[in-house]
Amino acid sequence: MTLPGAPANATSVTLKVRGRWSWKPTRISVCAGETATETCKSAVALTTPAQRAKTVTVTVTLPATAKNRVTFYNADASVRVRAEVQSYTTPPPPPAPAPAPTKAPEQPKPAPSATTTSPAPAPGAGSGSGSGSGGFANAGSTGVPAGTALTTHSGDLVITQPGTVIDALDVHGLVKIQADNVTIKRTIIRGRPLTSSMALITNELGRYRFTLEDSELRAADASPHVSGIIGNNFEVRRTEIANVIDSVHITGSNVLVENSWLHDNLIYMQDPNHNGGPSHADNVQIQGGSNITFRGNTIEGAHSSAFQTTQDRAAVSGVTVTNNKIDGGACSINVAYGSKYGPIQGFTVANNVFGTSQRHAKCAIIAPSSNTIANTSNTWVDGTPVQVSRG
Repeated sequence: MTLPGAPANATSVTLKVRGRWSWKPTRISVCAGETATETCKSAVALTTPAQRAKTVTVTVTLPATAKNRVTFYNADASVRVRAEVQSYTTPPPPPAPAPAPTKAPEQPKPAPSATTTSPAPAPGAGSGSGSGSGGFANAGSTGVPAGTALTTHSGDLVITQPGTVIDALDVHGLVKIQADNVTIKRTIIRGRPLTSSMALITNELGRYRFTLEDSELRAADASPHVSGIIGNNFEVRRTEIANVIDSVHITGSNVLVENSWLHDNLIYMQDPNHNGGPSHADNVQIQGGSNITFRGNTIEGAHSSAFQTTQDRAAVSGVTVTNNKIDGGACSINVAYGSKYGPIQGFTVANNVFGTSQRHAKCAIIAPSSNTIANTSNTWVDGTPVQVSRG
């Protein structure tokens, strides 16, 4: 998190930090700079209870190397963190010079004590920074900005007017886009109880173009039937998607997802949509299309894969996955092309950092030997290079 309005000579910052939505209690540390040292990780600022919020006020010393940034580290489970700056501490200015001597010289005034400034609250999720610490999206850089006043909309929101802008709503229902060039921003979409497969946002399988920014898609009613977005012909920025089966289910061309956080997917070991077997839960499933780009995201917490290609609807080509933090799944990126369309053309995976929580150890990318993957400058979290597994 970049500290807004921080004086160049600030020596510390006092923050009000709020954690919530972790699926189990988790410990949160607040560290100066862009990395969390082991010493800082052990200094726990707060422990959030499962599915509930907790707020603390914490003061963080800011050495010059911090460059007016702080990093939030959670030890045990994914959690949404919001932070507001309460004040900064700066060193006192140098004392005024003593006046010239006179017959009765005045003593110089004492130097003033350290001063504090009270800027406006720091933006929380979706602050527009575009990425979290280290260039990857996280709870501090995605979602509805802190302090945004939301208006509740009860029931499904059906959009039929081209060019509609939806701003600052809390939607207790689904969003169904039936008009072109729709923009949704600073909005929470919670969905409703479902009895068949549906997504929190649909656009009639890509018929209508839309943009989603600084928003949160989180199913309030957990269900094996709920996904985040189903369709294509859309752009998503600085958005958090969680508590769904598939975060983004792509059915065609022209998709951009950037600086967003896809995490904590649902999994049912007896899913009615999979003949009573486990849910096929992916952060991203690509069933067809071209011109598909994911960059600057954090993509984690899915049972099956972070990225799954199937070509179930159409041929897939022109997929670019760059500068993301990727983890989870049996293998994180699973490139499968089926028997109808042949190998996927133009699949580029570059400059990503992979975590190590795959169910198949060290399986970052898996693809048939007949499918070429442009694997460039991808590393594990320890800096070692990623290799493509064949299978």
